[in-house]
Amino acid sequence: MKIEYSSKDERCEVAVSQEADWLLFNGVADAILSKFKGKLVERVDGLDERYWDIEIRKRIITLHLQHYLGIILFSQDKEGNDLIREVGSYLEEIEPKKLSRERFYVKDVFRIRNRRTGACS
Repeated sequence: MKIEYSSKDERCEVAVSQEADWLLFNGVADAILSKFKGKLVERVDGLDERYWDIEIRKRIITLHLQHYLGIILFSQDKEGNDLIREVGSYLEEIEPKKLSRERFYVKDVFRIRNRRTGACS
């Protein structure tokens, strides 16, 4: 899979896809969760975007789909940059399957994050 790296506010970001493909998003999430033994800890799905927080090695990374940005992956802070690069390298080596069904466990579906502050509501 072809991905692109960029930096924003000292955080590494990985552009997984230029298209906002919900089925590909599911496949990427499944690949990350499987390979890195991650746990989906928060899932926020809207009409035209998704934020899924995945815990790997006690760090949280966010897989984000937005209709005009496509699919990106980023960490909450710059300390997660190495993990983002590791996950990005793995995604470069594979072609995730598009999955129509979601097979993910969410720890607490009622917790919603305020994206501006990073605080929970």
